[in-house]
Amino acid sequence: MDAATKVQITGLLFTLVLPVGVTAAALFGGHRLRPGAPAVALALIAGLVTAALGISGAPSPIDADDWLLIGPAVGGLLAIGLDLTGGRLGALRTWIVGALGAALLAFFGWRIAGALAAMWTDGYAPLAGEAWVVDALALALVVWIALHRALPHAEPEAGPPIAPLILGPLALALVGAALTTALTGSARIGQQLGASAAVVGVVGLAGWRWPLRVGHGAVGAAALVLMLGLLYAQLFVEVPRPVATLLMLAPLGALAAVAAGRHLGRTLPAVAIGLGLTAAAVGAAAGLTALNEQAKAAAVEADGGDEDGTYYPY
Repeated sequence: MDAATKVQITGLLFTLVLPVGVTAAALFGGHRLRPGAPAVALALIAGLVTAALGISGAPSPIDADDWLLIGPAVGGLLAIGLDLTGGRLGALRTWIVGALGAALLAFFGWRIAGALAAMWTDGYAPLAGEAWVVDALALALVVWIALHRALPHAEPEAGPPIAPLILGPLALALVGAALTTALTGSARIGQQLGASAAVVGVVGLAGWRWPLRVGHGAVGAAALVLMLGLLYAQLFVEVPRPVATLLMLAPLGALAAVAAGRHLGRTLPAVAIGLGLTAAAVGAAAGLTALNEQAKAAAVEADGGDEDGTYYPY
């Protein structure tokens, strides 16, 4: 067997076979032992961790992409706490989540207003600089809260299964993030996001067949790997900001899917609506990426092949 074939087999093993296998085994075992949201979340976290360790190895205090392993694992486990203590918190949890969402939206609006004020006055407004990572984290948390708010109303005893309605759009957004990241220069991060898409998609498909309660832990882990992967890609791999923003917003297609599922009482049309809206955002992101790569190639060629100091449109 030649070296190229070994690399292909190893890549397939770590990006598809092992993560999906671990997810399926944990999902089946956990669901048999203790049916409920924590079992689903732990299965999804196990698959994401397996993919991250297989592709990038154990984390170190140096590499920023280690947060693709640490963030979903720790965030997902913390979100499981919401599933386990939600009944005791009652109305308090609603107030906490609502206050956090309102504060983030106010902060995001302040950032935008400050930037506009700086443009109009040729000055500098507080927090109106280039700290886009702060804006992205605020945006990511707003999307995360929106998906979480849909969960308590979307998992009745009867009705369409929630897993494909929420996890389907998340998996498709991860596919878009993987493709754009790989196209713009990081095969490893793209590979990791692609493996995450496979893990999330498998859990979504399993929820179509079996009545799985998704819960906050599963949604939190899947959303965090998407948001952190896009943050890393935008900061270090030059994924255009409009592309990263579109892909961060893409999972909101799940909200339309949940609403359609409750109204229609059927799974397939609701999934189609959610995936269609998500696919529109992913397609727009892919188109922007292609335009950016063309402009980049033209700019580098105009500079005589030197990428240093070259201006790119995004």
